[in-house]
Amino acid sequence: SSCRCRLSSSFCLHWVFRPRGQSAPRNRLGSTPQALPTLTTRPGRSQTPSPLVWHGTGLASMQYREVPEGLTVLGNIVSCHLPQESQGYCDVHSYTPLDPQAYDAFVRQTVERYDGDGVDDMPDLKSPIHTWQMGNEPEAISLGFAELQQRTYTAIKSACSSCTVLMGGATGVPSGYIQKFEDSYHGYLSTLAGASLDVMDFHWYGDAHGDYRLLDSQTGESVYTHIRTVLESVGFRADLPVWITEMGTYSGTPDMWSEQTEQEQAADLFKRFLYPLALGVKKVFSAWGMIEGFKGENGYFDHTGLIYDGEGPDDLGLGVKKLAYYTYKKMTEKLSGSDWSSIQFVRASVG
Repeated sequence: SSCRCRLSSSFCLHWVFRPRGQSAPRNRLGSTPQALPTLTTRPGRSQTPSPLVWHGTGLASMQYREVPEGLTVLGNIVSCHLPQESQGYCDVHSYTPLDPQAYDAFVRQTVERYDGDGVDDMPDLKSPIHTWQMGNEPEAISLGFAELQQRTYTAIKSACSSCTVLMGGATGVPSGYIQKFEDSYHGYLSTLAGASLDVMDFHWYGDAHGDYRLLDSQTGESVYTHIRTVLESVGFRADLPVWITEMGTYSGTPDMWSEQTEQEQAADLFKRFLYPLALGVKKVFSAWGMIEGFKGENGYFDHTGLIYDGEGPDDLGLGVKKLAYYTYKKMTEKLSGSDWSSIQFVRASVG
C-alpha cells in the first residue's frame, strides 16, 4: 500500500487510486500503487538477476506520475504478496526469496527509479520517494520476515543511503493486541536487535467509543508504552520514531460491527490523531482510504473512508463527503506545523 503526506507533517492519509470511470476499487492490489514491476523472468525461477522492464504506461507509473509536488509517498515493497503461497517468488509459508540476488536487484532498481536523484529515474517523476516500508503486516504463519527486513533494508540503503526504512506494521484489534504482539512481532524486533529499522510502525483500528486511547481492551495496558518498552529492551534507541501508518474507524453498519454515525466517526478521527501525537507518535495515517471501498463486501474497511463510494446500505452517494472529511480538513488547516514536543496534559477534576 502507499500513503501520502507532507514531509514535515504529522497528518497523513492512505491513498486509494481509482482509474477514471471505475465505480469503486475492489481490492488493495487493484486500487493502490504497488512497487510491482514487470520482470523479464520471475525472481524465484531465475538463475541470475535480470534487469527490470518498466512499462511507462503501467499502473504504478501512472499513479506515481500523478502525485503532485509537495506530497510525499511512503512506498511499500515486499518479496511476495501472499507468503502462504509460493507464487514462484518465495518458499511456501515464508518471506524468504527463492532467488535472493534477484530480489536484491529488484529492490535496488525500484528505489533508484523513484528516488529523484537524476539517475535512472521514472520519467516525469514529480514527488520522489524517500521513505519505504518492507511489507504491510506480517503474516503470523510465515517465516523469515525479520530476515527479509534486514535484506531489504540493506538493499534500499545501497541505492538511497538517506532513505527512511520501516518494517511492516504490528497489527491486531484492541482486544488482545499486546498478546498478539508478543506472539509474533516481539520476536521480529529481537532478531533485528536494534538495527535495520529507522521507524517503528503499528496499526490501530477499533470503534469510536474510546479505542483512540491506544489501550488493550483486555488488559487496559497502554499499547504505545508496551511497544516503546520492547523496542528499548531489544536494543533500539530510546528516541526511535514511532508512526501509526494505519489508524481509523468507520461510519455506517459494516457486517459484525455495531452502527456508528458520521458524527461519531468524525469526533473519533480528531481524537485518533491528537491523542497519539500528544503521547509522542510522530506521524498518524488515516486509513483505510480517502474514499470508501475495500472488497465491496460491506466489511469494516468498506466503511472507513472519508468520502462515500456509492455502494452499500449506508451510502449517501458517490463523492458525497462525510463529516469526517471536513473534520480532517479543518484539523490540518488549524494544526499543521504545531510543535507536538511541548504538549501539556490537563486532567479535569472529577466530582
